[in-house]
Amino acid sequence: MEKVPIFILKLVVFPNSYYPLHIFEERYKKMIRNCLEHDKEFGIIESPLDAENQVGSLVKIENVTKLYDNGEMDVVVKGIERFHVKDIILSEHGYYEAIISTFTDNSEYAQPFLVSRVVLQFKELLTAIKYEIGESFWNNFEATNLKSFKLAEKTGLHFEEQKILLAMQEEEKRLTFLLQHLNKLKKYLNDKAKIDSIVKNNGYLN
Repeated sequence: MEKVPIFILKLVVFPNSYYPLHIFEERYKKMIRNCLEHDKEFGIIESPLDAENQVGSLVKIENVTKLYDNGEMDVVVKGIERFHVKDIILSEHGYYEAIISTFTDNSEYAQPFLVSRVVLQFKELLTAIKYEIGESFWNNFEATNLKSFKLAEKTGLHFEEQKILLAMQEEEKRLTFLLQHLNKLKKYLNDKAKIDSIVKNNGYLN
C-alpha cells in the first residue's frame, strides 16, 4: 500500500493510456507542482464520497505542455495502474490524499480469436465513418498485453461504461464487453455523423 495525492475528477484513464489535463484550481496546481518536484504519481477518482468502493486510475505526469502566467498548466498524464482506496483524508493543501492498494487482474489472457473478432468489428466501424486512426495507436496496441484498454480509448464508451470496464479483472470479460458495445453501435451506422461523434469525442491521445 502507498499514499498518493488524489485528483477528484469525473475521468477514467486506462492503464497505458495518455490523457491531456488542464490544471487551474489552486489546490491542484500545488498538487501537480509537488508531483513534478518529487517525481510522484497521483490518483484520479470520481468523488471522495464512498471512495473505498471506487476503482481509481493511478497516473504519472509525462509532460508539461504549457505553463501559464497565472500558474495554470497543461499536462499529459499516462495511466499506470488501477487501485482501491483504503483510506482518504483532506490534506492541509486542500486536496485529498489516500492510502491505496493495487487493483490487479485475475487473468490477463484472452483467446486470440476473441481479440481478432473485436479488432475486426472496431475496424469495420472506423471504415463505416471513414475515420483513420494514426499508426501510433496501432503500434501501442500491438505493444500492450491489455488490448481491451487500448481499444476502449476509441470505442465511444460513456463514463459509466468506462468505470465498469476499469473494474473488470479479466481481459476476456473486457473484450466481450467491448464486442457487445460495438455491436450496439451498429444501429447508428445509418447516422454516420452521430457515430463519428461517438468515436472521436474520447479525449485520449494516441
